[in-house]
Amino acid sequence: MKILKSSLITAGVLASCLTLGAQTSVNAATLEGTFPGNDCDGVYGTPPNCTAPGGSPLIYKFDVDNNEETFGNFPTIDGTEFNVNNGSWTYTPGPGDPIITNFVVKAGPNFNLYKTEGADLGDPQSDNFSTPGGQDLSHITFYDTVPEPMTILGSVAALGFGTVLKRQKNKKMSNQ
Repeated sequence: MKILKSSLITAGVLASCLTLGAQTSVNAATLEGTFPGNDCDGVYGTPPNCTAPGGSPLIYKFDVDNNEETFGNFPTIDGTEFNVNNGSWTYTPGPGDPIITNFVVKAGPNFNLYKTEGADLGDPQSDNFSTPGGQDLSHITFYDTVPEPMTILGSVAALGFGTVLKRQKNKKMSNQ
């Protein structure tokens, strides 16, 4: 019985570590590709319900041409968290703000899709970008975190182990 309990606790700790380790504080984006058309208000849907590949929802879109902001469904985002310069951006989240996992840079008839490594919740993020064909930036769109499969698996495993331990405790208490 002690071995089973020890194994369950070890497995629960491991699952928690996997869950916490799924998000890292690395600011390095990978260009996933250049695509024709428009992202948000195009192939990814219409605001505020745009979603990048993998179901990553819209956080914020800044249209340089019209100096216009579009917001997703995150009530804590007001636009002041973002600073976009020529070829780079910085995001300083406040309490309750999401993590950026994808961003799109639109220029001319195409857009570049970037995937970030994410960050720890609440940590600032920043990255560099290039526009398709070196054209002038039309808009930049930021997308939120979608739970990674390991995060989901770790959470399910931790809940499962907790349930088993609770049942064992209840069974032990009822036998006394």
